[in-house]
Amino acid sequence: MKTRTRPASHKQMFCGWALAGALLLAGNAHATLIPGFGLGDGANFDADELLVAYDTASDTLFAVGVNNVTLDLGEDAGILGLDGTGFRLNLNNPANNLQVAPSGTISITGMIPDLGFLSGTLLTGDVTNFGWVESGDPDSPFELQVVFAITGGDAASLFGPTGAIGFAQTDFPGVWENDWVNQGDGISVTADYAPVPLPGALALFASGLLGLARRARADRKASA
Repeated sequence: MKTRTRPASHKQMFCGWALAGALLLAGNAHATLIPGFGLGDGANFDADELLVAYDTASDTLFAVGVNNVTLDLGEDAGILGLDGTGFRLNLNNPANNLQVAPSGTISITGMIPDLGFLSGTLLTGDVTNFGWVESGDPDSPFELQVVFAITGGDAASLFGPTGAIGFAQTDFPGVWENDWVNQGDGISVTADYAPVPLPGALALFASGLLGLARRARADRKASA
């Protein structure tokens, strides 16, 4: 198993995301968000280079990633690179979630022998809530939000009963009228669900979601 390290500020960017207020989107899009949405400060799975796509015929969103998942256990433990891991989200009714409750599943597969995680399943969950919001970043104009009930997996003990996922750089156009597939590299963070009081949400939103997208671009430039 390989080990990767990143600056401490990377952790701070990912944790404590929050969204607040009612946002108005142009056209016929239904603006929606999860009030107080935030990622907890603790263990989280970081997936980059995700394929994220939407199919209008079935009103289904899915995200798939292979060999690109890391487990962040905090600044003291660093970030463990996970070979052979996979990330998958299947989400039903994203376009109609104001009328039809969203549903779906998340799974993160793989093994971490150093932690005794050997079953092949790291985390599973059932989707309970979904939203999206304008980010203010022209390179990643919309961020997707998912809340799920954790149902199992070797790493479930590192989390609480409820988890959350934040997606950036997915090429979601802000409306659900056509099929789309991200042209770049979608990225996400999966962590404990930790909604915050709405007065502080915008500040955390700026330092969290926008920091995630900008950090990803900086990492790519540095490795180019």
